[in-house]
Parts: sequence; structure tokens; C-alpha cells
Amino acid sequence: SNSLEAKKRISYLPERFEPSWFLTGEEYIKFSLSLYEQPYNKDYVLEQVDKLALDRKALKRKVQTYSKGMRQKLGILGTVLTNCDLLILDEPMSGLDPSARTLVKDMLLNYKSNGHSVLLCSHILADLDELCDSVAILNDKKIQFSGSPASLKKKTNDEYLERAFLSFVMDKCAA
Repeated sequence: SNSLEAKKRISYLPERFEPSWFLTGEEYIKFSLSLYEQPYNKDYVLEQVDKLALDRKALKRKVQTYSKGMRQKLGILGTVLTNCDLLILDEPMSGLDPSARTLVKDMLLNYKSNGHSVLLCSHILADLDELCDSVAILNDKKIQFSGSPASLKKKTNDEYLERAFLSFVMDKCAA
């Protein structure tokens, strides 16, 4: 069916990513790839693991031994490696230190530059300003704004996206 075909083109990482504790990191990645009928290319996977500074040795360990940041990196890898047309990532920077956040941003920017789309849900607006071509403000069950980060900043006369967001929302609430 068309619905099944469409779903095969979308990969999702939930906010609270908890991989099966009994799997190793490598088994999780293989499982994730198998869901999308993608081959497991060990060299390519290790290259991507290195790009997120995840210890290669950790792939042989059970996920239950991973820190929150390591689990988050594994989830991002399991999502990005599917090579889907659309990634939906809910709070992907959760549990990541500044260095890891930068590596994830680089990976997502590269993914976008290869013709893929990434839909991010995040409360970290500085990340959205760096990563997104367009943003939407969902407030009171309605999309109150949709456009580029620059257009929102211009509209509110703010230099930073977070301040622009707050200005915009406060203006809407006051109206």
C-alpha cells in the first residue's frame, strides 16, 4: 500500500529513546537497518560512529552499560543510517554534551546537504537557528508562525531566535 511505502521513507527518533537493553550497540544498528531493508556496511557504520565520537568498542557492549549520551548517539546513528528521505527527531540533543551536540549538528547538516529532510522538535532554539531552513511555532494547538529563523528574528526585531520566539509568543498572548 502507499501508506507502507511512505513509512519506509521516514525514520523517527523519540525524545525518550531507550533501545532494548539486551542488545549490543552493533545489534541495535543492524536491527534498525534491517527494518528499512538497508545493508549493514561495517566500514561505513564505523566511519559514522567515529563522526559522533562514540567509542567503537562500545558497539560490542550491551546497551544497558551505555550512558545517556551514548544511548542518544546510538539512537541518532540508528536513525541517520537508515538513509530515509525524512528524519523526524524529537529533542535529539537530549543528554549530549557541547562537543557531542556539535558533532550531531554536523551530521544532520551533512544529511540535509545530501538531499534529505530533517524535521526537528526542540526547545533548544539556538540549535534550530543553526540547523533549520524554516521553523514553525505551535502555540495553543495552532501554527502561529511559519517561516525562516531570520524572518522571525526580523519580525520581532530580535538578534537571537529564542528571544524572537518569546517576543512573538508574548505578543500573541497579549493580543
